[in-house]
Amino acid sequence: MSEAVSFAAERRLGTGKGAARAARRAGRVPAILYGAVPEPLGITVDLVALDKQLHTHGFFAKLFEIQVDGQRYPAIVKECQRDPVLGRPLHVDFLAVGASTEIDVDVEVVFINDETCPGIKRGGVLNIVLHAVPLRCRADQIPENIVIDLAERQIGDVIHVTDLTLPAGAKLADPDPEVTVASIAPPMGGAGAEIEPGGEGEGAESVSPASA
Repeated sequence: MSEAVSFAAERRLGTGKGAARAARRAGRVPAILYGAVPEPLGITVDLVALDKQLHTHGFFAKLFEIQVDGQRYPAIVKECQRDPVLGRPLHVDFLAVGASTEIDVDVEVVFINDETCPGIKRGGVLNIVLHAVPLRCRADQIPENIVIDLAERQIGDVIHVTDLTLPAGAKLADPDPEVTVASIAPPMGGAGAEIEPGGEGEGAESVSPASA
């Protein structure tokens, strides 16, 4: 399980576009903290710190600790609006949660031992259908990733969500056993190459777990 990342937040002074622009000029990102709080809080967080986290794996499956007014609130990111040209965060929605509350998160899938995979060595192609798997777990037990070992995989093998080894306390948010995560396809035209997981596009104006 990944550790919570702390963000020192400040109360946002004023509302509207003018206040948001002023915060960005000061190197801050306007945000809203809602959910398990007495009332929604308008806050700002440091641009550099947030942008660094935005470019790490599992951003939407990461537990943050928002520190504001002497209080600490466990939270996850529900949506992050980004500049369509520069890719920098413009506004963030934080959902405050109880540490023991069960939540649904999309957890990144990581493939290992592809270099020794028998199917790939014979020219098979790793077709990745899901780059993240929807899990339900406690907010303080979000796994960093789900590992799939390809060491014994052959051409024609299909990996379903129910084949995954989940960490203790986690379960599939969508338990449909027929959902495919990946497969080892036969080589095309007598030659195959592994398809690596794709990165997040930089041109999206708004990013959320469903579109990441």
